[in-house]
Amino acid sequence: MIHATYVRPDLAMRIVALSLILALFFAELLVIAIRRIPAVLGEQDPLLVTSVLFALLSTLFRAGVTQFSSGPICFLNNAGTLQLSAVLLTILAVVGTACAFLILNTHRMENDLNEARRKIETLANTDGLTSLFNRRYFDATLQRELERLQRGAQPLSLIMTDIDNFKLYNDTYGHQAGDDCLKRVATALEQSGGRVTDIAARYGGEEMAMLLPNTDARGALKVAMTIRDAVRSLAIPHATSQVSDMVTLSIGIATVRPDRSLTPDLLIRFADQALYASKANGKNQIQVYG
Repeated sequence: MIHATYVRPDLAMRIVALSLILALFFAELLVIAIRRIPAVLGEQDPLLVTSVLFALLSTLFRAGVTQFSSGPICFLNNAGTLQLSAVLLTILAVVGTACAFLILNTHRMENDLNEARRKIETLANTDGLTSLFNRRYFDATLQRELERLQRGAQPLSLIMTDIDNFKLYNDTYGHQAGDDCLKRVATALEQSGGRVTDIAARYGGEEMAMLLPNTDARGALKVAMTIRDAVRSLAIPHATSQVSDMVTLSIGIATVRPDRSLTPDLLIRFADQALYASKANGKNQIQVYG
């Protein structure tokens, strides 16, 4: 196209050459808009695709009209209707594409802001050591699930766990090893939940909890046994434990069918009583409230 412009330096060939160059640019941009942008934004941007396609067709139309036009070309002061229409369409296409890019950039900034908010919310709801949900998120979720399950009279189960003789573990192996132990137990707890709605949280210290919506006592007991076996399979040495040479858990379970008289504190109290019974009866076991 540069060669053609050089050997025929009139306005018509220059317009054709420039239009074809712009058409190549818009064609590549159309491919990006269709294939690449959805992967970044998570969805297609129909305004940008339409604008770029319109710009591509307009520049090709401009090149074709100019190439096959027999009349004189004086840029905007053209006598031919097709030439004038082609010029106006090209200008409109460029302006439309520019506006589409501005809208796209605004959309991208909104997505980035939403992603930043999501990360901040995740950090606010996550325990920094174990990466489980923290007590704040657990309390809010428990309240929400109680209110939701009241309407359908569906069961709600709560599992409370406590690492047996964890203070002795820290005294024996040090706090760094204690933190590593908490992380490994937390991972085992989290992986024992079989559904997205199962919420594993660090309740405080070495106590962890799992909230099981729409789960009866039998289902909760099955999950508790999975947690117990998962921690045993870690085989974390605990030489000073009073119940085993490995790290073990005491587990308490409470299952209710929420009604208006049931409060979050009451359900937690039930699970705590079952956990206390597990500890009082020798630890390293599962007790069910009631």
